[in-house]
Amino acid sequence: MSRYGDGSVQGILSVDISDWQSPGILYGKPAIACSKEEIKNEVWEQVKRSLNAGGADVLNDDQLVDWFLDSDIQFPNPHEAINLEPLLVNKVNTWYLRPNAYTAIPNFYLASDYVRTNTDLATMESANEAARRAVNAILEASGSHEDRCEIWDMYDPLALAPWRNNDKNRYQQGLPWDGKIVG
Repeated sequence: MSRYGDGSVQGILSVDISDWQSPGILYGKPAIACSKEEIKNEVWEQVKRSLNAGGADVLNDDQLVDWFLDSDIQFPNPHEAINLEPLLVNKVNTWYLRPNAYTAIPNFYLASDYVRTNTDLATMESANEAARRAVNAILEASGSHEDRCEIWDMYDPLALAPWRNNDKNRYQQGLPWDGKIVG
């Protein structure tokens, strides 16, 4: 970490911008209509407001040493920013289409967020689980007696059951998500 910034960097904060369409809090326009600098300012402000809730001083401007916006976000554009690598949200009932960490090709294993996992969503958590599954497949194929990596079932908090049930019922009726506990 001492190689970054002025040498005092002790951590890196990585943020995925998943909503490019809703107006932001600083400029009142969506990220897709912002400049590179405006996107940075908007994200930084939103993260600060989230972490500094209730009067806490967790994150402040003095802590920002440097920042980077993925080069797949292209500028300039006569209309709006273009994301050449948009966020993947897999479609309903497509889990069976995703590949396993092991393949039919000897000595070829997959470890990425698109691999079939308990997480069932393209996230760092699913990439991590896919890597553990790939390691286990390698250990199995090599005949190793080493301990296998642990694979956890997806935890589904009981407290969220009312929202899940409402969402399921609305989905079955062809209705959109409404964010309510009871429909």
